[in-house]
Amino acid sequence: MSEPETPPTIEVEQGGNQGIQHFGHGNIVNTGAVGKGATVYRTTSREPRDRPRGAGEDRTSADVGVIVATPREFAAVARALAAGSDYRDDSRAEGTLVAEATMPVPGGAVRVAALEATEQGTLAAQTAYRRLTGFCAPSFVLLVGIAGGIDRSLGIGDVVLSDHIICYGSGKDTPDGRVIRGSGHQITDAARERMNRFFARDGRERRPLPLADATSAYLVHQGPVGSADTVVAWEDAQARRFLKDFNDKTLAVEMEAAGVAAAFHSSAGSPHRPLGWFTVRGISDLADVAKKDEHQDLAARHAADVMVRLLPFLRVTPPA
Repeated sequence: MSEPETPPTIEVEQGGNQGIQHFGHGNIVNTGAVGKGATVYRTTSREPRDRPRGAGEDRTSADVGVIVATPREFAAVARALAAGSDYRDDSRAEGTLVAEATMPVPGGAVRVAALEATEQGTLAAQTAYRRLTGFCAPSFVLLVGIAGGIDRSLGIGDVVLSDHIICYGSGKDTPDGRVIRGSGHQITDAARERMNRFFARDGRERRPLPLADATSAYLVHQGPVGSADTVVAWEDAQARRFLKDFNDKTLAVEMEAAGVAAAFHSSAGSPHRPLGWFTVRGISDLADVAKKDEHQDLAARHAADVMVRLLPFLRVTPPA
C-alpha cells in the first residue's frame, strides 16, 4: 500500500470586488472576480490515499449523507472523503456504491456516508434518498455533483448551493406546443440557517486571487436551481426561458434535485427524516450548444471541495 499523501488544502482570501467574473459569458478577466452572493476559493489538489475496501454492513450511522448520480461524481466525493479517517468504500447488495469516512471539523468530527444512485434522473434520486436515509439516518443530506449554468454570473468550475429547487418536469402538450409546468421547493429552515452561516463565515464578496492556473479558483453562489429529467443544451431552450420566467434568479439546471425534494417531502413523519437537505452543484457547462463533458471532472471536484467546507456547519451537537 502506498504512503498516504497530504489531504486537499484550500486557500481563501477576503475582499470586496463584485460584478465581473472569469470563465462566464460577457466580461472575462484573467485573475477572476466575484459577483454578488459568491465566494472564491483556490484549491491545491492532492492524490487520494490508497485504502482497502471495507467489508460493508447492512446499516451504519452518519451525521451527513451524500447522494451522487454518476461514477465521476462518486469518485470526486470519495477522493475528498479519503482525506478523513476510517475511510472505506463498498458495493451494497442492491448494487449501489457507498463511501464512508469521519471528517475532522472544529470542535469534533462529522461522520459522512456517500451513496451513488443506480443512474441519473429524478426517479433514481428518490430511490437513492430512501436507501441513504434508511441506511445511515443522517441529520442532513447533500446532493453533490455537476450541473449546467444558465445565468451569466456563472463560470465553468463555479459551485451553486441551491436554496430553492424548481421542478419543471411536468407539462401539457397543446396545438401551440408544449406548456411546461413547475413547482418550487424551498429548503428547510435548519438547512437555510446552516447555509447562511457558511456564507457569513467566508463572505459573499471576495477579491481576485493571483493565480498561476485560473482553473484552480472558483466561486460559490447561492440561488435557485431547476431540476427535471431533461438535458438542456441550447441557449434558447424552452426550459431555460421557463425557469427564468418562473424565477429570474435561477442559476443552473440538473436532473436529480426534484427527485430528492419529492422524497424528502413524502418522508414527513418518518423516524429517518433528516433536518434538511440541499444540493451542491459544480458547473460543468453553460447548458448551450457548446455543452461537452470535458469539464465534468473539474466541476465534480469543486462540488466535493464545497461539500467538505460545509461539514463544520452540519454538525449536530447532541443535547447535554
